[in-house]
Amino acid sequence: MAGADLSDFKTGINYPLGHFDAQNSAYIRLASAAQEGWIQVRWVEVADLNEEGEVNRDDATGLFKWLTLPDDNEAWKSYWFGHIRFGVHWREINRWLKDEFGARETDIPEVFRFQPEPEESESPSPTKLVEANSQKGLLKSKRQGNAILATLREMGYEPTGYPKQKDGHSGVKADVRNKLLSSRRDLFTEKSFDNAWQRLRNEGHIHEK
Repeated sequence: MAGADLSDFKTGINYPLGHFDAQNSAYIRLASAAQEGWIQVRWVEVADLNEEGEVNRDDATGLFKWLTLPDDNEAWKSYWFGHIRFGVHWREINRWLKDEFGARETDIPEVFRFQPEPEESESPSPTKLVEANSQKGLLKSKRQGNAILATLREMGYEPTGYPKQKDGHSGVKADVRNKLLSSRRDLFTEKSFDNAWQRLRNEGHIHEK
């Protein structure tokens, strides 16, 4: 434990009593700080391993929390001896799992190994998710519009002056649709093509002579 930084510690439930007898008071201080709400925590589950070294999800060896202490030293001034929760270095948890169950570290699925956790990134809010999805939709709409305009020109039509449909002929729109549905299925369905075509008409980017 020597030289371990506070950011390397975790608090846990059901860690073997007496495993760190020499430092129990320090761990109880951490537990008190957690119970007082002075420590920000995040739950992580550690599962047992069966005889085959597989994860036994029904028999958890413990539930551990990642903790960070604020600069305020008040977090270290209270002792609670009721619910014992130990601050445990992640390397010690890995060692305990191996010693307790005779498993090599490679037998412990990586998802259940304790390692220093990266800085917590802010989860996108529902509003941000909506904005991101909206942005994706706008980008796809623009790509669809550009594909239609490019195809019109490739087929020899001027987007702002293509010929009107004649009786007995499929028409420019149908020709462009058929070409794009055969070559750009990643971008168009029949419905999305019609919607994109209509958007271009509404915005004045395409029209008949």
